[in-house]
Amino acid sequence: MTVKTRSLPGRDALWGYVRLAGLLGALWTLPASAATLGLVVGIDQYRYKPVLKGAINDARAIRAALEAAGVQDIVMLLNEQATRETVRNAWNQQAAKAKPGDTLIFTYAGHGGQEPERVRGNEADGKDEALLLAGFQEIRPGNGQRIVDDELDQWFRAASSLNIIFVADACYSGTLTRSIDPRAAFLGRRTIGDYGPIKDDELPPPVARPQAGEPQLPNVTFLAASRENETTPEVVIDGQPHGALSWAFAQALRGAADANRDRALTRQELQGYIEETVRMYAEARQHPTVQPLADSHRAILPAAERPAERTPAPPTLRLRVLGLADAEGRALLGQVPGAEPATGQQPPDLVWDASQQQALSGQGDVVAYEVKDAAALRQVVAKWRLLATVKALSAPHSLRLRLEPGDGLHRQGTVVSITLDGHRHRYLTLFNLAADGTVQFLYPKPGDAKTVATDQPFKLADSTQIISPFGADHLVAVVTPTEPTDFQTRLRGLDGRPEADALDRVLRETDWGHYQMGVLGLYTAPGK
Repeated sequence: MTVKTRSLPGRDALWGYVRLAGLLGALWTLPASAATLGLVVGIDQYRYKPVLKGAINDARAIRAALEAAGVQDIVMLLNEQATRETVRNAWNQQAAKAKPGDTLIFTYAGHGGQEPERVRGNEADGKDEALLLAGFQEIRPGNGQRIVDDELDQWFRAASSLNIIFVADACYSGTLTRSIDPRAAFLGRRTIGDYGPIKDDELPPPVARPQAGEPQLPNVTFLAASRENETTPEVVIDGQPHGALSWAFAQALRGAADANRDRALTRQELQGYIEETVRMYAEARQHPTVQPLADSHRAILPAAERPAERTPAPPTLRLRVLGLADAEGRALLGQVPGAEPATGQQPPDLVWDASQQQALSGQGDVVAYEVKDAAALRQVVAKWRLLATVKALSAPHSLRLRLEPGDGLHRQGTVVSITLDGHRHRYLTLFNLAADGTVQFLYPKPGDAKTVATDQPFKLADSTQIISPFGADHLVAVVTPTEPTDFQTRLRGLDGRPEADALDRVLRETDWGHYQMGVLGLYTAPGK
């Protein structure tokens, strides 16, 4: 796409069992004397359902992050260890040990599913959601290997004296923001969808859900990987499959979300970091939610000391070549700096289909068209290596960028608009990284105001029409408290040229000081 110019999505309701609307019945704090306990579950190997590749990585990353934050009492259950009985017993064990005011963190990475509600009238959509354990199948034996939302509600109510953090890196139904191209060997999704009614159920009869007017659960903070109408994909981060929510939660515990460096995380800090980091690394295929949003300045989690900020070197991307003989593909890769062959079962970062002249991301999007030869492929690889630098700079200083009418695939001729929100500084710089690696300086141009108001969203004045080149554009916004004259001058010098490597150097050499940065993927395609 060539950018010619220079509301946020609403939150869907979360699982019904977390009845967290509005008023808080009590104020919760994180006193120095309070303890934190953990229950961490990760399941890749399902006996009867599609296997996953990143849930064990998630569980281990979260456990290591909890330990870095000073948490010592952690139960971790992986794969076949995670049965209904062991998970329930571990929860009861941890809840029994905890004292009033302590924090209990329960994280789950694995498949979710959806079934007709077991207690009629409790769900607006007539569906219950469930966490599916390693031995689950719809028939006996095995249909009891699930934990339904009604039961989780009972667990949380029985532990109402505790500060509970529940992280669900799964999904239950929903559709894809953008379709997945099968050439990319997509990692998978964390749902089996709606599996229908359970007959001859091994679970005990359901307990009626709380009705309207019953006490709320102000002690529960719920992190969901995606909205109810979305699926949750697995993604590659730092070369390994992960769930983006689990990875971001682990980074938050390690201090990345601790904006004021007091080694405690508030709901506001957690929400800002999680929502933008997950959206960025998942390329807007999922939109996580954190609830409740009330009492946002309350500390709810410990955090490790915030790490010193560094910008890692551009990664070497794993590239899979289609449509060429192996020897020819290896020879071509020798002409593409920063890329190496994706071998065996390694998930690729990029796929090049030589016969179709298209480049694809490992998540299954066509990211560039008319990639005819090694020279064109070099530009695409350079752009995606630069994008890693941009994301590393952005994650600890997140900035909200939103695309209307949404994050789907936008066809030629479609008109879209971009909104900036949550910015604390006045000086805005906006540029685009086009699908073919071309750098486009967008704002401020002659005649534009150098500053923007910080007390309201800023919508780019003109609409943007989708035209060639198509693929994945990435708009980058930076806001600073003082005018970044040198950076803007150097950026203008790259305008209109495929200079991803040069821009990477500029970003690394800039002394950012106080800043916020956001990146927004815009996926485009030719007409029908």
